[in-house]
Amino acid sequence: MAPGCDDWDVGPGLPPLLRTGRRTADLVVVGSISAVREGFSISSPEGLWEQRTTVIVTVDEVIAGTPASQELTLQLARSPLTGVGELAETLPNGQALFILEDITDWTPFPGALFEYPAGLSDATTIYSPYPDGIWFATDATPVGYFASFDEITTRWSEVADFADLVDAFRRAASDASSEP
Repeated sequence: MAPGCDDWDVGPGLPPLLRTGRRTADLVVVGSISAVREGFSISSPEGLWEQRTTVIVTVDEVIAGTPASQELTLQLARSPLTGVGELAETLPNGQALFILEDITDWTPFPGALFEYPAGLSDATTIYSPYPDGIWFATDATPVGYFASFDEITTRWSEVADFADLVDAFRRAASDASSEP
């Protein structure tokens, strides 16, 4: 876990999803998606349990934590019926805020079987976003991958745009690193 992440207090009335992701994050970065490709699949003896998509993020700024490299490997769950290309088309271009958990050693259940595509192995450091852990910069309000911006603004009124959201995490990281 990033130093101080367990003690962050970014502001009053923080939505529960954002509070959960922020308080347990291993890594908080600003970056952009540079590639989207097939991810690992997880099976049980009964069959396919979950399909993932690999998202490569180029890090522009580290807010908290220590990234494995300047290019991060994220895994996003997706339906086996949704193709990688279809998912890639839904992801906005440009900068985004990523609030991440290191899932390199994660196992969803005993006996889970992982199948890795070419270029990805069990030796790769793998991150996963929290439920509110991806926010894309747009001309208007940030677009969340799993959450709605309304979830922030209805309880955290000082966040009006992407810059405000990133600044809130910068302040929290700075406050947490200055505490004893």
